[in-house]
Amino acid sequence: MQIATQRPLLSLEQIAAEAVFVSLMRLTNNLTAGTETLFKEHGLTPAQYNTLRVLRDAGPQGMSCQQISHALIQRDPDVTRLADRLEERGLVTKNRAEHDRRVVMVRPTPEGLKLVDELDWPTIHHLEEQVNSLDLKEKQQLLSLLNKLLAPRKQNECCQN
Repeated sequence: MQIATQRPLLSLEQIAAEAVFVSLMRLTNNLTAGTETLFKEHGLTPAQYNTLRVLRDAGPQGMSCQQISHALIQRDPDVTRLADRLEERGLVTKNRAEHDRRVVMVRPTPEGLKLVDELDWPTIHHLEEQVNSLDLKEKQQLLSLLNKLLAPRKQNECCQN
């Protein structure tokens, strides 16, 4: 016996919002599926790759775990443990900050930089394949719309820090 459920009456705006959400989730799953496999082949999780990518862009001073947490694409509640696993593999080093001994600074090692650099092109290639049905102008339009959706959240993050 099937139990019938009733959805609340939704406005066209609400139906469209839900459709956007579902489409974005499906797109996210498609985009990440291939990269997860690629990272796994190199012994990394997506969060570890993302951390190495963020650290490469941080420069030689590195970043604190809190800074890494804010820079990650997907938030990881335990960046300290994430950094520990990368350190065990020799991909990052961790040191106490001179200005505040409570702060741990994380820096990529040459091996970590080499690995993230090696993964750049295969990652970009996979992502290009996923959006190749769009021309350059459409990709720019989509990016503009996505940034418009993200703008209020970015502002809230800045205000909370």
